[in-house]
Amino acid sequence: MRRIRILVLVACMLGLPWIAHSQPPLSASASDPRALGWMQGFPPPADKTIRFTDPDYFSFPKLRWTVCHFRNLMPTADVERGPGAASGLPLALDAGIDAVRFTPLGSGQPITWAEAFDVNYSDGLLVLHHGRIVYERYAGCLDRDTLHGAMSLTKSSQACWARCWWPRARWTNTPWSAR
Repeated sequence: MRRIRILVLVACMLGLPWIAHSQPPLSASASDPRALGWMQGFPPPADKTIRFTDPDYFSFPKLRWTVCHFRNLMPTADVERGPGAASGLPLALDAGIDAVRFTPLGSGQPITWAEAFDVNYSDGLLVLHHGRIVYERYAGCLDRDTLHGAMSLTKSSQACWARCWWPRARWTNTPWSAR
């Protein structure tokens, strides 16, 4: 629980620079790395170049390119998954998810799931339900095969959680709310 509190605190602190901006931030589509032309062409134009040594390489909107290209900026290491082949998850995509409407906490304005993807500047989202992928969406420089540095921990921990808990939930009659 302490770790979760620390992570929430760090996430809030990372959001503080947004408050300091006097002009409204770019929208999700306007801050798309491809739309901004980051690191395109050879050599890329000086004003569109992102380097690890730049003080703003991890600042919005450059951040959206950086998290998909850590391996281009700094040394990284592969982490082996083990000797077996990766197991795929079955697809059961639900086209109706994008139309689901809800009211975000702290807001009186209902939005759709599709609108929330852009409002939150999401680069990718995968929803796993009963062991099947029911929703998968990517934006910016992310796609199914691209590594995303900022959320790799999230993907790994969620995949581990899903692997550990989903079969248990399937094999027991105890509802989730009773656990």
